[in-house]
Amino acid sequence: DALTKTLLTRFAHTSYVWHVAFSPDGRWLVSAHDDGAIIIWDVANRREMANLSEHAGPVRGVAFSPDGKRIASAGEDRSVIIWNRETAQREAVLLGHSSRVTAVAFSPDGRRVASSDPIEQVILWDVVRKEPRLRLKRGGPAIYCMAISPDGRWVAHTLGVYDSTNGCQVADFESMKLRQIHGMAFSHDGKWLACVSPHASLPSLYLLDTKDWQLRDELVVNGAHFISVSFSPDNRHLVTGDEEGTVRLWDRNPLRQVALLGTHTSRIKCVAFSPDGRQVASSGDDKAIRLWDVNRRRPISTIGTHTAPVLSVAFSSDGKRLVSGEHDKSVRLYTRHRTLWGHRLD
Repeated sequence: DALTKTLLTRFAHTSYVWHVAFSPDGRWLVSAHDDGAIIIWDVANRREMANLSEHAGPVRGVAFSPDGKRIASAGEDRSVIIWNRETAQREAVLLGHSSRVTAVAFSPDGRRVASSDPIEQVILWDVVRKEPRLRLKRGGPAIYCMAISPDGRWVAHTLGVYDSTNGCQVADFESMKLRQIHGMAFSHDGKWLACVSPHASLPSLYLLDTKDWQLRDELVVNGAHFISVSFSPDNRHLVTGDEEGTVRLWDRNPLRQVALLGTHTSRIKCVAFSPDGRQVASSGDDKAIRLWDVNRRRPISTIGTHTAPVLSVAFSSDGKRLVSGEHDKSVRLYTRHRTLWGHRLD
């Protein structure tokens, strides 16, 4: 309970949580685990519905399809698995990566899945035919992040942006001198791509116009090493988290810092806007989830009691719930005011 700072429920599990995601309707929650498990949760009844364990190693990413009927998982066994959420059965195993798969995402129409590995490529899969549609290969630096535009056309990762209809690269971050990109986010209208870098000698925050893929703005923030970024629902603001533990609010046009919302005591892992844009949630290595009031530019509360770094945090589609994935093997679900349940999954 967030008011008394006591944990309501906790169950043992043998490995920590890499990623969590809500279904679009907020009814289901899926978590990815280091022991290869993928667990589907019934949010309303606060109970485990299925344990999907076919990956031969850690699962690094999970994503729901837009209709909530399928789940895609990314494994260190170099595979992407498509699951039927209703039957909890495997529909397809997609093989094509030469190293561990670290990220996965559905296109807005649910017909394609993008997956990436840290070595050389992003693959765009046809979910219906269960085969690769595009292979976006690129040697060089590791791929740390990936994003798909809201209309599904653009696939972006650490090294550049590609047109999913023909596989052509439309933006080369190396030639544009955008280096060591560790976090990125498309605006909800698809008109902008924000990228952040933790490199001390490079600009920290970049803003690209998706109309022509020109760099519209960039900022150097002394002493800040950004690793996470998110757009507000109205696309007017961004929020960033950095290795120093600072949560910053930005105007998009012109790109400028408008508030320092507050700080964690160590690195921030994830930042997220609520669907109504009024609040920001941040999580970090200091074992905390913090809520921030966007309009008043001040902290609201610290949510829950945690014993390990909080790796990810996300709002449900109705904004009433918040879910976290943590390094101590836990998934916890909250309202904005109190803990609903917290599980160490087994």
